Amino acid sequence: MNAARTGNPWAGWVGAFALWLLAFGVLQSLGLDTLEGILYRDGDSLRHIATGDLMRAEATPRPSEPWAFTTEGQDWFNPSWLFNVALSHRYQYGGLWGVTLFVALLGMLAVALPVLVAGRHGGRFPLTILLAMLAAPLFLAGIAVRPQVVTLLLVPLTVALLWRVQEADRPGKLALVGLVALAVVWVNAHGGWPVYFTLVGFWGLGALVARQNRKFLYFLLTGMIS
Repeated sequence: MNAARTGNPWAGWVGAFALWLLAFGVLQSLGLDTLEGILYRDGDSLRHIATGDLMRAEATPRPSEPWAFTTEGQDWFNPSWLFNVALSHRYQYGGLWGVTLFVALLGMLAVALPVLVAGRHGGRFPLTILLAMLAAPLFLAGIAVRPQVVTLLLVPLTVALLWRVQEADRPGKLALVGLVALAVVWVNAHGGWPVYFTLVGFWGLGALVARQNRKFLYFLLTGMIS
């Protein structure tokens, strides 16, 4: 019997996985609370923080930044301005540790969400968790202080909401608001936002093929509003 129907049998597995993921995330953060550690992962990390500082000082999202060497002196839309502002805020109140733990938390959630979604939709939960525990070190080892982590988190979150809409007899406004809110955050936090519309499009296509006209219109409306 799967987790979606029972809930209790795999509660202990969820707790163990959460503790392991938290411990591993903290271990991954060690050494990244220094300038050398952050630069070892990615040299652009400090540029993201500096850009966020500049945006907060000017109280407006900048269309360009002075440190983008590929577009120096040119106006361009900064697709990660919201992430940069968040990093700047974390750095102001927590230093490099604040930045590191913020990004580590996003990475850990990005690992945990697919496990929960799989368990909810019929996956063999102990096996799913074991596979996730094997894969997570490879995944989290590549996490750097960069806006890509936003897309890594929002993909499973979007899938979870789309599944909720698919399973509902009459999808309500709450899921629609949640999906549109995710789109707004995604478009302003990382350039991977086309993935959102791809996912909504696939769900809409599936509803159309299954002749679920109400669901198809719901997904179509979601994409149009977003």
